[in-house]
Amino acid sequence: MDSARINIITMKTIPYTLILLAVLLTVSAYTLLPEKDKPIKLESEKVILVELFTSQGCSSCPSADKLLKESMTKAEEMGVTLLGLSFHVSYWNYLGWKDPYSSQTYTNRQRKYGESFGLRSIYTPQMVVNGKSEFVGSNRLRLAQSIKSNLLKEAQGQIAAEIKQKNGLYEISYSLEDHKSGTVLNVALVDDHVENYVSRGENKGRNLSHDNVVRSFKTFPAKKSATVGLSIPKKFDFDQGSAILFVQDKTSMEVLSAVRLTPK
Repeated sequence: MDSARINIITMKTIPYTLILLAVLLTVSAYTLLPEKDKPIKLESEKVILVELFTSQGCSSCPSADKLLKESMTKAEEMGVTLLGLSFHVSYWNYLGWKDPYSSQTYTNRQRKYGESFGLRSIYTPQMVVNGKSEFVGSNRLRLAQSIKSNLLKEAQGQIAAEIKQKNGLYEISYSLEDHKSGTVLNVALVDDHVENYVSRGENKGRNLSHDNVVRSFKTFPAKKSATVGLSIPKKFDFDQGSAILFVQDKTSMEVLSAVRLTPK
């Protein structure tokens, strides 16, 4: 196996209350059903954004996929929101199974984080919290610790956004308030839940499931206000997904604020 792979060390299970306490006061938002002529509008508050870099070609990844799902589910049960993004990278496709959700774009994003953190190589599974801390994606303790440390920080600025479906695109109009210069706006379209059978590779014979799978992702210069467009991915149904917008510092990679647009 390529040296970029990190072997996963089994972690002792910690009570979910630690994670749940950590996600109190995270992002909250009001949502409306998106229609062609009826936009969603909401604003960001505090933010905990967890990015998971994973692959169906990685035998160590399913435990991290499960941890991301469980953390979001438990937080939701308490009425709080933990924003998760599952990025499926492309560099394990050569092992015999091409991950149907993988993209070189997501691999490139992970490489940028690798440079930011000074890593000698990138690996899966990897979690990145608010762009400022990274660790093996199945490490429950590190996830809880990172969430708690980020809860002490206020969101830097606010995002007001609306989304419309028009001419085969999702058009997202947004405005930013109190954001500093040198930032970008990231927009991700995600599927709430996907699953499929893997017939080859390291996970051969397994039915794998994933939550908040990124299906489309683009980065734009952050402006005070603008409208951006994303093409609709194949087999993507917004009623079974969402759009996540977040502002990020171009140099430090710190996530400053975020919102989730959802029909639910």
